[in-house]
Amino acid sequence: MKKYYIPIITLLFALIISFPAPAAAEKIGFVDVRDVLSRSNAGKKAQTEFKKTFEKKKAAIQSRDSELKKQTDAFQKQRPGMTEIAAKEKELELQKKYREFQRMVSSAEDEMRRKDQELSRKLIPEIYKVIHAISAREGYSLILDINNPVVIYSYKGNNITEQVIAEFNKIKISEPKKETRKKTRKSKKK
Repeated sequence: MKKYYIPIITLLFALIISFPAPAAAEKIGFVDVRDVLSRSNAGKKAQTEFKKTFEKKKAAIQSRDSELKKQTDAFQKQRPGMTEIAAKEKELELQKKYREFQRMVSSAEDEMRRKDQELSRKLIPEIYKVIHAISAREGYSLILDINNPVVIYSYKGNNITEQVIAEFNKIKISEPKKETRKKTRKSKKK
């Protein structure tokens, strides 16, 4: 008896899917949220901000890397004339500088990852608000993100990414207010 459950459930599921649903329930839209993030005005602004920070970090890392290479090359040239103790000390010093460099690179990568997440965390709720407004206004019963691996197929006619970008560009995203140190000091005294 148990071996018949799966075929029966599969048959019932196929029958349910084959029956047409009411027209209101059929309107499904698709949006590419990553595309909205990269092509909208706010997304482009965030990308520009991210790239500036990235370029500063990259320049600092490249500068430090070339400095380490010069020091290592100079050490290799001076090594034959150095005493064994002096050579060992210099080698340990270079190893320490290299570990510091690795920490610098790792720290920069972590900071860039956090910056990217922060920018996305700021924009995605605003994008979702626009998607909800379009859905309510145009009668979509379901909007799916194209990047979600569950979506196997999507009809291009129901893709509302362009519409979301256009409406997202119309709204002004408020910048978070920065507290000054004076305000926090005053509140601590109270």
